Amino acid sequence: MVSSHQKKMGILAIGLIVIIIIPLIISIPVAINIESSTYTWEVERWNKKIAREVEWTRICAGLDMFEERTIENYTESTITPDSQIIPLIRQYD
Repeated sequence: MVSSHQKKMGILAIGLIVIIIIPLIISIPVAINIESSTYTWEVERWNKKIAREVEWTRICAGLDMFEERTIENYTESTITPDSQIIPLIRQYD
């Protein structure tokens, strides 16, 4: 037979498990973004399609042959005297 102490511990354990699982069950729909509309799905589908078309256009135009570099790479590899840079900056003052 099961003693009353074991029953209480069993009920307490089940209650604790339920308390731990309830927030998980509540957060699942939010985490996977369940909506009644298909707006999110449509946006993702169009973003993917547009990204694919941009990639194809770049490949067809030959733009994938060029290497993209950051501005730091340019400034480290270019040496320009200040006497040439200052007049170009001053023209916008």
